Formats: sequence, structure tokens, C-alpha cells
Amino acid sequence: MFLHTFVFHPQKRRVLKNAPRRRYFYSTLLQKIYNHVETTNKNSIAIIENLHDSPSHDNNKINNKINYIGLTKQINNFAARLAISMHKHTEHKSEKVKKTIAFLCRPSIKYVVTLLSIWKLGHIAVPLSPLHPTNEILHVIKDSKSEIVIVEASLENLIQIDNELVAQEQIYFPFVISFEKIADGKSDGYISENLPSLTDSCNVNENDDDAYIVYTSGTTGKPKGVVHTHAAIKTQVEDMVSEWKWNPNDHILHFLPLHHLHGIVNKLFCCLWVGGTVEFIEPSADILWNRIIQNNNNISNNKKHPQPTANLFMAVPTIFQKMLETYHTYPKEKKNKIHHACESFRLMVSGSAALPINVLDEWKRITGHVLLERYGMSEFCMGLTNPYDPIESRTPGFVGTTFPSIDVILCEYEDDDNIVEIERKINADRPIALPSQGISIPGEIRVKGNGMFSRYLNLDDVTKEAFDINGYFKTGDIAVFDSDINSYKILGRKSTDIIKHKGFKISALEIERYALEHPNVLEACVFGVPDTLHGESIYCLLRCANTCDWNITEGDREQEDKKMFEKEMHIFLSERLAKYKLPSQYNIIDNIPKNQMGKINKKSIMQQLGF
Repeated sequence: MFLHTFVFHPQKRRVLKNAPRRRYFYSTLLQKIYNHVETTNKNSIAIIENLHDSPSHDNNKINNKINYIGLTKQINNFAARLAISMHKHTEHKSEKVKKTIAFLCRPSIKYVVTLLSIWKLGHIAVPLSPLHPTNEILHVIKDSKSEIVIVEASLENLIQIDNELVAQEQIYFPFVISFEKIADGKSDGYISENLPSLTDSCNVNENDDDAYIVYTSGTTGKPKGVVHTHAAIKTQVEDMVSEWKWNPNDHILHFLPLHHLHGIVNKLFCCLWVGGTVEFIEPSADILWNRIIQNNNNISNNKKHPQPTANLFMAVPTIFQKMLETYHTYPKEKKNKIHHACESFRLMVSGSAALPINVLDEWKRITGHVLLERYGMSEFCMGLTNPYDPIESRTPGFVGTTFPSIDVILCEYEDDDNIVEIERKINADRPIALPSQGISIPGEIRVKGNGMFSRYLNLDDVTKEAFDINGYFKTGDIAVFDSDINSYKILGRKSTDIIKHKGFKISALEIERYALEHPNVLEACVFGVPDTLHGESIYCLLRCANTCDWNITEGDREQEDKKMFEKEMHIFLSERLAKYKLPSQYNIIDNIPKNQMGKINKKSIMQQLGF
């Protein structure tokens, strides 16, 4: 369907003849959102902003709370005004040319309106993260070849560029415009109060058009642009809606980054798909506990404005760990309120990294919830999940079995440098026969399904290498399958978590799990370092509680106390692990660095330590 866009000149108040004509369409997710307006859900709250550090609200009519009918109106208006700005400032003005548009917004209504407006115009979105430094943001803009960058006004300082270099065409940089200028209709000198709304009754785009480009976290190498289609997103969302029983009454607390699929698809898209409520909130342990406590009376501190009851909680292991540490500082009365408030949640999910069993057990004791662990990657979103019910079938340390659209196999892997290249390739594509009983031998997880990414951006050879001869994506993660409980267990990354020591292949995650059983260990990071005699030696980083037995003092005494604890730790692990799995080096530090998704970049840490 083609529509004429009428644009009025600010002085002559007449229609400009060169106004763009564009075909407006939207994805299945947009169709779902617009369908909610035609049902009883139209007045249901779609998004709540519960952000303490948000900039003061301006006059762009983006409020702290918005229902579905209001959301669709915002999308219509913003998309129409964005089309005007694009027509004037982009190189390719043809309506048939798909454009790549990057955008930088806080987790908010602005973020949702921007992303869905880009899709309504049929273009490709590139979400940027306000958590990243300027150089990383500029790298994504350049690598994605974005023609336009939409940025929230309060974040404009994160996109700084040398205008002289741009003018001299020494560096690439697109047209940048603030969200507020587009939303106010003041961009380009046009006035747009008389802009017609875009039609809501368009055909759904069900083909394999590119939808967005997300970038990998870089924990296993240089960040790559991962391209997903609208069809793949539809499959990903339908899988989670089906397996995790999403429904219109769901209200999720959202505090994960929105440049990563777990924050975008798992929490945002699934909730909007079913007509539920997304509440954006800060990822502070104290703020999260206080918000959970508000479920007790189903009202906020201001009784004139009821606070809806949240019933879904999804986080990464780092957040669960921080929340537990904060919980233990609370008085008994507040702890009791937390336990009671958690009864209103129907599901709590953990993912992105391995969850220590001691954290899972402590969370269950405090909240009464058995965390549902799952497994996924940027390339296919979710692949494995523990069952929603029965809860008793969720096994600690395991990530369940496949989602409906996913096919998973384990393949033999061999990365010994002495193996002939052709033999390595044959072994790498050989599936492991899963036993009818017991646990399989370790193998690399391979994934195939309709929710798979289409390609790595600008990396055709890397894309080709990422798939085996049978069309399965090579995840690089090593796992075993337990037939008795029908569940996979992740042993770690082939490149960083499988340590080749004395002829054995040892899982770093297994050592970390046992280290975390020590009452004074808060975090553990284990990896292999080069060893001329044994191939790799086992190195263990630890972050310990302030309640450790030693007294922290300056100079030699502190070092002696740490050495005593290292000896204690070695004895502790020797009672739980085979001798060849014991670390040969320990290092107690104040902080183990992680990325925004709570993942530890072991390669970066090894470089910092000089390995």
C-alpha cells in the first residue's frame, strides 16, 4: 500500500510537491501490538518507566506510562515525522531502498517507539547501548553503515565526532538527529501538526527482510554484527511465549540492556506480543528488592497511584549474586517482606552465563522460587530451556532441552594442534549418539532452526565457517546430555572454559562451581594459562566476602593472610575434585570485571594478567 505524505511549508502553508511517498508496513510484532488496540487490551498499560535517574520530562508527549492505544499513536506520529527527516537528509531517497538506522536511547518508551517506528517504515534498526563508551558506539555505527542515527537528547554527549574530518571525508559519519526534534515535529524546519496518521491496516511483512543488527558481546572475540530477520524474530518470540506461558496479565520488571537479544526479545518483545506490561527499572539490587516488596500491598508509597503487581523476573547470575549480597544486609522484618512479596511471581529466569548452584539454592531459600535456567546466544536467541512445569523437573546446573523450533545435536570436537586439518574437520562434524541412559560424552552444541540469524554483517567467510556441512550453527560451547533427566549441561566455551592439562580436558565451570561452595567465596573465575610442561596450568581468580578469616592489613601481613586462605582453598577443593583438576595458582582480587550482561571476558583478563 502506498500513501502520500503531506508536508506543510512553515511560511507558505502549502503541500510540498516533493514530499516522499512510502510503503508503510510492519512486522508480526507490530501487528500484534496494533491488534491489542482492537481488543479489550487497548487501555492496558504497555510500558511503565520507573527510572530514578531519568532526565526531567520534556514536552515531546512521552510520558512515564503509556497504554497500547497511546503506544500505537506514538509510533504512527514518530514514523511519519521520521520519514520526512530521512527524505531530506539521506543519500538514497527512493522508498524502495531499505536503510540502516542506528538509535541510542535509554530503556524507555522512547526506545520502543523508535525501534518500532523504524520497522513501520520498513528499515533496519541498530540498537546502541548508553553503557558503551563513545569509541564502541562509533564502531557499531561505522560497521553497520548506518545512514541515520537517532539519539536521545540526554545522551548526545556519547556521540562526539570531529566535524572537520567528516567534512574532509576522512572518516564516515551519518546524519545525527535527536529523538526530541523528530517527536516535536520541529526537524528540518517543517511543521507537522497536520500530518496525517499512517494507516493501521497494512499487510504483515512475513518474508525474510532484515529487522535489526545486534552486536555480540565480544567475550570470545571481536564483536560481530549479527543480522536477524522479521521471520526469525517471530519464531524466537513464539517459542518463548509457548514454553514460558506468557499471557496478557504478565507484568515484567525490565532492567537488562536493550542492545542484547536477551533484553530485547526475552523480556520486551515477548511481553508486548501478548499484551502484557513492561516496567523499566534500574538494575540496582536495593531498588529491585524495594520494588518487589511493593507487590505486598499492590500499591506504591503514594496511595493515589496504585503500583501494578509484577509477576515475572528475568536476570543474569551477576544480578542474582548482588541481590543476595544486599539481602543479607537487611533487617529481619524486611527479609520477611521480601519472602512474602515473591509469592506473587509466577516465573523467575536466569541465563546468559552459568548460575552457581549455591546461588540457585540460596535464592530458593529466600524467595521460594526454583530459578528456570536457559541457554542462548546472540545468533539464535534461545536454544534450550528447563521446563516451566513441573518445577520439580528443573535440575540445578542443567539448562533443559530444546525449544519447539530448535534442533540441537552434540558433535565430536578436537582442537589438538597435532591433528591433521582434514581429520579435524571430519571429527568436528560427526554427531555424538546420545545414550538411552546416563550421561553422554562431551560434545560441541550445534543448533539449527527457523529462529537462526541470517549472517554476520560484512563477514561472508566468517558466516560460512560458522555452520557445519549439515547446516548446524557451531556454538563453540561444550556440553553433555543426561538421558535420565532429558537435559543438557554446559561445560563451558571450547576456547576459554575447556582447559587442556596433563592430557585431560577439564571444565573450568566445574572448578568454579565447587569453589563457590566455600562460604567465603563470592565469585570465581578459572582458566588455563600456558605451561610448557603440562600444556596449560589451572589458574583461579577469587573474590571473597569481607567475612574472610584473615584481617586485611597493609604490607606483608595481608599477603600472609591471603596465602593462608589460598592454602585453605586448595584443601577445600581437593576434597571435591580429582587431583589433576586442582588449580596450581590462586589470586584473590577485589573485583572480577564483567560486561553489561554479567559475562566474564576471560581472554581480556588473561591479557591484563600478562598471559
